Formats: sequence, structure tokens, C-alpha cells
Amino acid sequence: MFVAGETFRARTSRLSLWLAVPLGAALLWALATWLGEDAPPPRAQQTQTPLEIENLTSFVVRKDGQKQWEIAARKVEVSPRGDQTTAVEVSKATLFREGKPFVSLRAPKVRLANSSNNLEATGGVTGSGPDGFSFHTPIARWINRQKLVHCPQPVRARLREFEVVAPALEFRPAQQRLDVKKPLELRTHGAVLRAPSLRADLDKRQLHLGGGVELVFDPQTARLADAPTRRNSR
Repeated sequence: MFVAGETFRARTSRLSLWLAVPLGAALLWALATWLGEDAPPPRAQQTQTPLEIENLTSFVVRKDGQKQWEIAARKVEVSPRGDQTTAVEVSKATLFREGKPFVSLRAPKVRLANSSNNLEATGGVTGSGPDGFSFHTPIARWINRQKLVHCPQPVRARLREFEVVAPALEFRPAQQRLDVKKPLELRTHGAVLRAPSLRADLDKRQLHLGGGVELVFDPQTARLADAPTRRNSR
């Protein structure tokens, strides 16, 4: 009995070991499967969505209690942190001076940095200002610290009877001054002035052209008064 019992225990131990190896592997595989493919996916972190307002007729930005910008757009989005406002299909973005409208812009998209009050209009910008000043350009920026409208790309501007065609320009509304620091063309009926630079004082109605001005005259479109003819005296 003793020998048989020892043999039985020995065989039982071998059987237990023989069964334990595949069972352990199966349990490990099942655990890996449960933790892997069959495990529920981790929850994605919830992201804050921007505040959206559609068909906004008046979005007002104030500084020190005074109105600085007023924007009308199809849609306005305020970022979750409140540091940026984006307006889409802007029918009018008006810059105020001493509580009165001064410069107006139209553009497909306008972004306003809420901390600095800097503004960028893109997608083809049309603007207008005092004394018949207007312009069209792909992009225009308002740099609030310098109180400056900056057009860094090719622009066409209108100054009363003159058209300015330039690679870039700067407009300072407070001084009503327009500056072009690169070669430009100043066009009027029948003539083109080419100059290295331009400064225009709108309030004084003065144009200051840089040195080396070239005048191109088109006799087909320009009309000059005919010189008076003298009658032969008898």
C-alpha cells in the first residue's frame, strides 16, 4: 500500500504539473485578451468646444469702457480660454475713434486677439476710412499698440481722384497718414506716377513722393485744353 500510495502520489503530482502548464498558459492568454482587445477602450478626455453665435448683428469690443470695435458677421466663435474671437463672413468690422466710427472692414474671416486687441482680416479685405480713403488687399492687420492698419501684401488704395498700387502699405488713422515704403504707382486719369515711396497726409490733402519720380503720360486718355488760336489781323 505504501509503495502504491507513493506511486499514486507521484503520478498525481506529474499529472497536476502536466495540467498546470497548459492551464496556466490558457489563463495568461485569457487575461491578456481581456486586458487587450476585449477590454473597453479608455475614455477620451473631453475637450472644451468654443462658444458659437450665429447671425450676429453686433459684437462689441470695449476698452476702458469705450467702444473700440463693433463686428457684424454670420458666425462668431470665442475660444474656450477666451483669448481669441473668430468671426466668419464679416459684413462690417468698424474701428471707433473717440466713440465714432472711423475705419470699416469687410472680409471672409476676422480674428481678434482679446488680450492685445490686435485684429487680422483675411480672405480678401475691403476697407474704408476718412476723407474718401478706401483699399482692397488679401490681408489686413490692426496693430493696436501702434494704432496702425498694416497691409503686408499687394494692395490697391483710393485717395480721392488717385489710385495707389503698391506691394504693401501702412495707414495710421489717428494721424490720417498713409505710408508706402516700397516702389509704387500713383494713377490718375491719363497719367501714372512711379516713385520709390509715398506719404499722404489725408487731413492736409498733401502727397509726398520719394526721389526719382517718373511720370508716364497717356495722350489717348488724358485731355488737355486746346491752345487758343490767334486770328490774323488785317
